[in-house]
This record gives sequence, structure tokens and C-alpha cells, in this order.
Amino acid sequence: MHDQANELADELLTFTISEELVPSIIKPPSQTVTLDFNGLLDPPLVLQTNEKECGGQLWPAGMVLAEYLIRNKINGLRGKSMFVRSDVSLRLTF
Repeated sequence: MHDQANELADELLTFTISEELVPSIIKPPSQTVTLDFNGLLDPPLVLQTNEKECGGQLWPAGMVLAEYLIRNKINGLRGKSMFVRSDVSLRLTF
């Protein structure tokens, strides 16, 4: 059983995919992004992206959810705050 596992591991290590078939993702540098969600936020939300960390990206699904919440659930968000990280202070006021 152990030999079969080693053989499978060796096969997986030799399995490669061409960059022509599936190119590597080119991540943009970290940047400051200003979002007003099509004029729904005034003042706009200012975010600092950090593309080196998974949580520092603007995810399309998150953008859709955020706009939905602002459009449809704004009263439930008023006066709420959100904890992001201990070294980052964020307070959203609606």
C-alpha cells in the first residue's frame, strides 16, 4: 500500500500544465480603491488592497453582495461597525 502511495505521489509531482494552456494569474500591485457603488455611498468607501494576501482583494461576489446590501438593507446597516483586523480600524456609518 505504501509503495502505491509513493508511486501516485511521484506521478503527481511529474504532472505539469503548460503556461500556454493555463497562464499564471498576474496580480496587480497593492492600491487604494475608492468605491461609491454607483453613487450609493457618500462619502465613498476607501479601501487599501493587498494582493499578497487573499483577504486583500476585491472579490466580484463581495462587490455584488455589498451593493445589494446597500440598496436593499441600508436601514439594518445604519450605525453598525465591522471588525477587520486588530491593526486596521474600520467603522462604516450609513
